[in-house]
Amino acid sequence: MSLMNGKKGIVMGVANERSIAWGIAETIAKQGAKIAFTYQNEGFKKRLIPLMGSINADKCYECDVSKNFNEPNSIEKVFGEITKIWDNIDFVVHALAYSDKEE
Repeated sequence: MSLMNGKKGIVMGVANERSIAWGIAETIAKQGAKIAFTYQNEGFKKRLIPLMGSINADKCYECDVSKNFNEPNSIEKVFGEITKIWDNIDFVVHALAYSDKEE
């Protein structure tokens, strides 16, 4: 039996298949965790969907925490949506990062 078997949680911050967040998600999915993902915008969602399919995950929600996002309660909204489908959340992987494209 695995430590993550049957656990449910959220992974925030997958940018692509080389992301630390993706490495964590892939590993805990193999250990039996159920994962919901968040994405910042449609560009990130397009990259996330195929990755999710590779681990049989089907829950993803927009959650943009940048200062330029128009919805200030984005985090609360995501957690509200997830608690409609799961009675509890066992873990959160916070791997959000930001840098200017020039950096």
